Amino acid sequence: MKPMKKTILSSLVFVWATAAFAQEFEGTRGIALSGALRGTVGLNESIYYNPAAFAFNQKYSIEAQSFYAPSHTWVYNASILDTTNDFLAAGFGYTRKIRGSEENREIINAFHLAGSKIFGQSFSVGLTTKY
Repeated sequence: MKPMKKTILSSLVFVWATAAFAQEFEGTRGIALSGALRGTVGLNESIYYNPAAFAFNQKYSIEAQSFYAPSHTWVYNASILDTTNDFLAAGFGYTRKIRGSEENREIINAFHLAGSKIFGQSFSVGLTTKY
């Protein structure tokens, strides 16, 4: 394989793997919409699913939610989104999941950071990371 083809192939694998891990976040809107959140521009969930989308909203938003999923899981989430800056729109989210019963409990903490930049009237690029 030529070096350019290897670079493109490895980039596609990396992008696909990143999208697969982003599916881990579940919110009340996402459950109600059966996971159809890719095109939601005005919601803080775009931090996790589509960070390029939130750059077009000129707003400052704070959201918090908590719910109990049928899989014996409590989910707590808080997020801050600031898109009022013309240079770079950014968002931060924190998710805590508590699964299982008292005897067999699993706690997962996840931090999400996303940034987005507008490059034209209808074109933007977004990056997201999760820890």
